[in-house]
Amino acid sequence: MKKKFLVAGVLSIFLFGSVAEANSVVYKLQGIEVLGERVYNRFGNEVTKQSYVRTGGDVQVIQREDIEKHHDENLSDALKRVPGVWIRSPGYRGGAYGFESTHSTVSINGDEHVAVLVNGRRMNNNVSRMISGNIGQGSRASIDINQVIDLQNVESIEVMKGGSSSIYGADATGGVINIITREGGEKLTGSLRIANGTGGKTEKALYVSGKTHSNLRFALSGTVSGQISSWYKDGDNGKIYQHVGTDYEENNFYSRIDLDLAKNQTLTFSYDHMALDAGWPYTVPWRKFLNEKDWKRVLDKYFNEFGTGDDNPGYRNLFYVWAATGAYTAYNLNHSDVTYTFSRDRDLESYIRLYRQNGHYRGSWGNGDDPDTPLPGSKEWNDWVKKNYQGRNYAVFLNKENTKGMQFQFGKVYGNHRLLTRWEWNEAYTYKWNRKAKVYTGISRRVLQGAVQDKIDLTDKLQLTPSLRYIKPENIKTYDVKGNVSELNTEKRALTGAVAAQYLVNDSTLVYGSINQVYVPVKPDDYVAENEIEGKTVPAGLKDEKGVMWNLGIKKGIGDRTQIGINYGLTKMSNAVASYLFWSREKKEFIERSVNAREDKTSLNVTLHHRIGNNWLVGLSYAYFNDVWEAQKGSETDSELSGKDGNVNVAINRLRPKNVYTANISYVNDKFNFDVFGSYYTGMKTTAFTKPSFFVADVNINYNITKNYSVYLNITNITNTAWESIYDDMVGIGAFAQPSRAFMVGMNYKY
Repeated sequence: MKKKFLVAGVLSIFLFGSVAEANSVVYKLQGIEVLGERVYNRFGNEVTKQSYVRTGGDVQVIQREDIEKHHDENLSDALKRVPGVWIRSPGYRGGAYGFESTHSTVSINGDEHVAVLVNGRRMNNNVSRMISGNIGQGSRASIDINQVIDLQNVESIEVMKGGSSSIYGADATGGVINIITREGGEKLTGSLRIANGTGGKTEKALYVSGKTHSNLRFALSGTVSGQISSWYKDGDNGKIYQHVGTDYEENNFYSRIDLDLAKNQTLTFSYDHMALDAGWPYTVPWRKFLNEKDWKRVLDKYFNEFGTGDDNPGYRNLFYVWAATGAYTAYNLNHSDVTYTFSRDRDLESYIRLYRQNGHYRGSWGNGDDPDTPLPGSKEWNDWVKKNYQGRNYAVFLNKENTKGMQFQFGKVYGNHRLLTRWEWNEAYTYKWNRKAKVYTGISRRVLQGAVQDKIDLTDKLQLTPSLRYIKPENIKTYDVKGNVSELNTEKRALTGAVAAQYLVNDSTLVYGSINQVYVPVKPDDYVAENEIEGKTVPAGLKDEKGVMWNLGIKKGIGDRTQIGINYGLTKMSNAVASYLFWSREKKEFIERSVNAREDKTSLNVTLHHRIGNNWLVGLSYAYFNDVWEAQKGSETDSELSGKDGNVNVAINRLRPKNVYTANISYVNDKFNFDVFGSYYTGMKTTAFTKPSFFVADVNINYNITKNYSVYLNITNITNTAWESIYDDMVGIGAFAQPSRAFMVGMNYKY
């Protein structure tokens, strides 16, 4: 293969900040191209330990070297550099269970149906109510991306957009994020990182790996981090304020042991623990209503009429009281698995895995709502806060999420066929208890799903991958405080198909495409959802979502130093769930309405990567996504769904930017690397965000003092932009302000 295609393929990793050594030697290894630590197959796709599952397409890989060069703190920091990925964040570390707007969620090409995996094991709980129990407005996600795994334990992250991997299931219409963890090496190695930053932020991380005299390899890590407080820039008045209630302490631990039993046979045990105790501000105050006159109006409207949202501007100032009087959230997550790998045929692994995922969540809203609360900042305020402060031992809400399951995977190479099948059974359970209301609810569901895939090399240049997926979600069981158990008749069976292809036109041009049938079981509460129409409450009758997803793309190398990529995705859902809020003037409250509707989701990614000389790297990208909803023919539903410009389209599309432009400029040599990453978000609706566009940039500087010792400086939001990534009707525009400019200075020592 000619060198120009190899170099062009390698450049695809630079857009999200990865930097290979400028003077790396290119060579071939068993028909696979190698550049430094990166490995690519003949189609220019980056090879990882589990890339055999992928079917080509638009895939980005974040390697350990990328994470370390940028000194990313959590998964959302690493993922935000990937074109088409949009992170919705409340602007602080903690997020209360069940409050959808207070979590960091990820979407790919505008779609929050994203499967998140660790070593191929699904982390999404089938009955999770962490984000929401139903597909409410902006709540299609089911997992907080920063509650999956400590980034210290990550070897690589595969971001597979759209139909780039069909074997993971028919529900991941946005895509798949597969996180591959670190494992012990042949010799004793380790690292120590210490950092301090704005707002009293600290981080200490230790990693050790190696091998004993027997065939046992191990990897251990621990991270302790926290901060006193953060700061934000108000989008309404442009001033910087302390973000009260954003303190946190986090402790993470990870261990992995691999015992090599024989050639191609390994027994692996892994355990991952994450614990967080964080203040919970919910929102930032609406400063223009934080005065004596409006404070009395807010209290009167809220306690006498329960006016919120548009009916009570400034209502969110009550949450300032929560934060000041000790509102907090805490979680304790423990994930473990045992995997017996009994065969490896080429790179195809065959294994059996048993796993458990347990999460405990608790917290309170401080003193809560009190009609006698004085105006924050008044003479009476400080004394009142001291008197009514609630400690961290006081918990109002308690929640649990547990999943146990088993996986089986078998892979075999037959001539030009690479057969792979994967099956998984799991049982997911959630428990939710409100101490004040004395309300207990539990819910569980068992799911069996599997897939068969055949990756066929029709020629050296053409690869075809057909697959079949099967899923059987059983009846949902519910539990109440009295121990009563009931079942919802929700058991279904679905068989879906997919086919992907990639074709090497010449040494510098790759085209690819895929088509996938979509089947998404709706969230548990959707099965019992009700709508209020003309004063009557009727069952919503929501059905599981179905549709078809198309994806087409091209990667083109221009000379030895430039590559362009274009990826187009279209998802046509025949009965997606559309759910939205509207304000009832008569009832003076928000009413949620849900229907099945037709939905067309369109996405476009355009990327350009260019290398300047031996040390400079430039990456540019453009991402576009849009939803269009229409009522099903013959269905009785709201007028909002009757046309392509109906209210539902406005409600959903205004929750995110319509266009995202990114630019990444990197300089690297043996001693020094400098990286600037900027994002320009446009098409923001001013009915949901404080501005129609935001430009945000981060800077990373890393200097290697010696081979083993380096220092670094990270500056986030160097532009000091006032911006938001979340809107919620209940609290209004600008409620979830992102942090203002912040610094982190650290040192890293390797041995």
